[in-house]
Amino acid sequence: IRRRLEVSLSNNGYTVYTCRDGLEAWSWLQSNSAPAMMITDVEMPGMDGFTLISKCRENGITIPIMVSSSRLSEEWGKEARRVGATDYLTKGFTTPELLEKVKMYINQ
Repeated sequence: IRRRLEVSLSNNGYTVYTCRDGLEAWSWLQSNSAPAMMITDVEMPGMDGFTLISKCRENGITIPIMVSSSRLSEEWGKEARRVGATDYLTKGFTTPELLEKVKMYINQ
């Protein structure tokens, strides 16, 4: 899914940085200026997406954060928002759906 997101966004003019897991993403955020937006999975090795989002919010990172997950549970979406996610996109989404959301959040 990471590769699909990268290709879809890059092909539509966005600069994309990818990380293998939450720990790598957190490290990247510490050594780079904040991106316009972040998309994360929930289930990742090292540091899960909920923890990554919480750490971002606790450290004053206010960018839009969208969660992409295969979990359809309403509870997962509620938890994502509780920890500070801006939106929740269930895997199986189309590229136009992804692009619409990214455009909306980046242009806010």
